[in-house]
Amino acid sequence: KSECLARIEFAQERRLRAQESQLLAESALATGMRAIAERLCDLVFRLDDGLHICALSVPVDSFFGRSMFGECVSSTMSAEDFVRVSSSCEEASKSSVPQLLPVTILRGKDKIEAQLLITDTGMQSHRFI
Repeated sequence: KSECLARIEFAQERRLRAQESQLLAESALATGMRAIAERLCDLVFRLDDGLHICALSVPVDSFFGRSMFGECVSSTMSAEDFVRVSSSCEEASKSSVPQLLPVTILRGKDKIEAQLLITDTGMQSHRFI
């Protein structure tokens, strides 16, 4: 009995180590992708699974002239563009390949043509950048 219990504990500990290792790798990947995006892009949105802005960002807030934390990214573009962005997020998740698409950003009465780079970080809280 004690040997059986020891084997079960060993297997559980191995699984926990593997999960911890995977979380660290995902975190490192997300950090690296965010660093690349911040160097290549004018603005970086961090979005959750529901495509809401889930991280405070002074540059994003300054650009839009208001706090964007908690806002759905749909409030920054037309309904048609949001459908394409949602679809591109799904594709980025399925393929693990970043997606690039043109969108028109709505800022007050201004319309700004932009290229949107979408990357799935694989993390739960800050899923997309």
